[in-house]
Amino acid sequence: MLPQRVFLLIAFILFFVQTSYADIFVISRKSVNVRSEPTTRSSTIHKAQKGDWFLHLGNSPDNKWRNVELPDGRSGWIYYTLGRIEDDNYLNTSNDTPPDIILTPPEFDIVRLEVHVINVRQGDSTLIVAYGNDNQKVGLLFDAGKQRRGDEFGVPYLKSIGIPEIKYIISSHHDSDHTGGLDEVLTYDPQDPNDFQVKLIGKAFVTKAEVKSSQKKQYDQYVTAVVKQTGEAVSILSPPAMLPLARGITIQTVTGGGAYLDKDTNSVVDLGVTDANAKSIGLLITYGKFTFFVAGDLGGISKHKYIENKIAPFIGNIDVLRVSHHGSHTSTDEPFLSVVKPEVALISTGSDNNYGHPRKSVIEHLKSSNPNIKIYQTEEGDQTSQYKDLVSTEGLVANNIVVSTDGGCLYSIEGSGVEFTGKVEMQNDDC
Repeated sequence: MLPQRVFLLIAFILFFVQTSYADIFVISRKSVNVRSEPTTRSSTIHKAQKGDWFLHLGNSPDNKWRNVELPDGRSGWIYYTLGRIEDDNYLNTSNDTPPDIILTPPEFDIVRLEVHVINVRQGDSTLIVAYGNDNQKVGLLFDAGKQRRGDEFGVPYLKSIGIPEIKYIISSHHDSDHTGGLDEVLTYDPQDPNDFQVKLIGKAFVTKAEVKSSQKKQYDQYVTAVVKQTGEAVSILSPPAMLPLARGITIQTVTGGGAYLDKDTNSVVDLGVTDANAKSIGLLITYGKFTFFVAGDLGGISKHKYIENKIAPFIGNIDVLRVSHHGSHTSTDEPFLSVVKPEVALISTGSDNNYGHPRKSVIEHLKSSNPNIKIYQTEEGDQTSQYKDLVSTEGLVANNIVVSTDGGCLYSIEGSGVEFTGKVEMQNDDC
């Protein structure tokens, strides 16, 4: 008679061969959990507990994450290990991301993707909207600017384009110019005729980082608003989690909490950074031939342990880059840009900033990476502080910026600012 361990292992392998679905296994300190494509049937593994044996796919002496490619083109991430869960030294950076975000099936096929960089003055707010046939649409909101900017800019903008529901709302990191307006988007005042009700129909996320005393008020307001509206707490979003928004679009968490996806080893690497900006969440969004990257205030200098440069190989060549940290000199340096080589750079910055954003050096790096690059920014930038001589004025002031694509060779950039109003058509450089 076969030993029980061998029997269980064979059963698991046969189960996988029979189902042929892309399962994502997460090894936590307490249990084995499975995150899967919506059609998976891996309930057995999902219920596994500490001490159970679980599925092994291939040889992995170094116990690292590996990318799983299926014949139908789908892919996922799997942590290869064979044996019992009996130690507390397994992966602990991704198990905070709720498994049900993967188990929730997208509701429709995407036919158009829009990326909106909302002008919240000095701060960041990026809205991703997937459209289907029959007027279907679903949104992801990534940051919402400072306190009062959600009420002043975010909610009116969502109302103007008719987005009453958000599937995911994400704070890239805890800085107030990113998190401060998020609670206002979720808080509805029925007595205010100008207010607009925005419902969170999915999950709310934060990065894995310490909340400093200067960040606590805005952070607590965001968390409270989420609980009040949904009855659920916010969750940690870490790589390699993928967010299902609509069928045909991939939203991959590339970095978060100081951990990132390393292309060479196909593993999640935790840099152990202490700088808050280096813990920003970064999302790589792919729809057909179109690719877009956004990452809060993610940095590329030494105190950030060059995290931008480390994630560049995984991101690869992209079409549109939402420039990190408002065009600060701490981000978007040459090694990063030499790999991602965007055709379009979008900078969220405000005329009310006194940090010297956006810097001339960043614009020079962008132009060196692609001499034909088009650069747009929400506002003029810092013109009054001690850094004003370092500030670039080359990016075209476009106010709210909208990128639209059907996933094919062409996509458009639309603005409504003092230096760029109207629409330009762009062609993917792969076409």
